Amino acid sequence: MQKVHRLSRRSFVTATAVGSVTALVAASRASAAPLSDVHTVGRVREAADGFVEYSWPGISFEGRFRGTGVGVILDDANNDYDVQIDGTTVATLVTPGRTTRWINNLSSGDHTVRLVKRTESTWAAGRFGGFTAAPGGEILAKPSARTRQMEFIGDSHTVGYGNVSEQRDCSTNGGVNRNTNADISFGALTARSLDADYQINAFSGLGMVRNYNGGSPGSTYRTF
Repeated sequence: MQKVHRLSRRSFVTATAVGSVTALVAASRASAAPLSDVHTVGRVREAADGFVEYSWPGISFEGRFRGTGVGVILDDANNDYDVQIDGTTVATLVTPGRTTRWINNLSSGDHTVRLVKRTESTWAAGRFGGFTAAPGGEILAKPSARTRQMEFIGDSHTVGYGNVSEQRDCSTNGGVNRNTNADISFGALTARSLDADYQINAFSGLGMVRNYNGGSPGSTYRTF
């Protein structure tokens, strides 16, 4: 079971000592490996400029690389992400914007990288442009999909709404988004215990039969 990592309100945090994190602005797909070299888990669609876009929580991208660093290409001013190297969370990116985030100073050799979307964004799409290796390194063939695939459909409980907050009212410690992590929701933990890929199709307040407080009566899961 993955350890819960508390969020920082900075744009990123270094969670362990395995490497350092730096940022470069004006992200571009030009230096990235093809997205066919990335194992994508969840519902995404291709954009015209080579990025993929998505809005469901828990979307994840996994790759392999050789070298001492890797860049994560993003275009998203709404969501939060965790970056994991070799299974350990090394950084949390809070609404990173259009940028390449670098994980550097790793031990030389082969590594895995996983980017996972912590938050939900019913109102906006996030965009991912791939992974790029640090100078002298290379992107390797993507990891294989896990033999088990699990899908979870639900509302805020399935999203993991506010699940890392230590108090009932999280308005004073960053708000709901800063305190939500879909990657440690009950669905993600269940899938991880079974070595399965997981897909979370869940929006807070959206029910299978009716929506919270009777809102949006014309919108159901068929809409999305």
